[in-house]
Amino acid sequence: MSHKACLTQLTVLAGKHKQIAVSIGNLSKEYETHIKRFLDQHKAIETEAKKLQGDLDSSLKKLDRSREKYQRRQQDADSAEDHLSKAEPDTRVSRAELERIKDAADDTKARAARAREEYCVQLNLTNSHQRGFYREAWPGVFSKLRRLGQEAEEGIHDLLSRMVSGGLDQWPEPVEAWGELDNCRELLDFKGK
Repeated sequence: MSHKACLTQLTVLAGKHKQIAVSIGNLSKEYETHIKRFLDQHKAIETEAKKLQGDLDSSLKKLDRSREKYQRRQQDADSAEDHLSKAEPDTRVSRAELERIKDAADDTKARAARAREEYCVQLNLTNSHQRGFYREAWPGVFSKLRRLGQEAEEGIHDLLSRMVSGGLDQWPEPVEAWGELDNCRELLDFKGK
């Protein structure tokens, strides 16, 4: 009889454990959708951040190329100007040759001036892009990540609260669970009386 009472009490406890497990399983399914949503949002923010960083990197590369082009063109213009300044006092250089050297120097100066203007435009664009990147875009990405982290924190808090409250409602009191088993132990007759 004591053995049967003990098994009955263990069956009741197992049933309550099963109810708790089912409740936790249902919560788990519900929160899987939240987890997927958080992961999707995080991925979208990460993609946005990579795009912003890529745009900035591209702008910096364009600036480097523009600067290199300007430096090359300026060196060419300086060389042409130097060549002209050496050719002007030289009496061995014909007037036609001197005109050709002057035209070449003027042409290289004009190309250098255009390259400088392109470099200035690209520098202004890059500076503007960097200001927007560091003052607006990047802080915006971090704000989105912070909000997502807060939502995830709130979701975890809610999940744990619901698990605890659901489990506490169904969890047997220690006196109820173990007290009945202790009563069964006292009924056992080990000496066979």
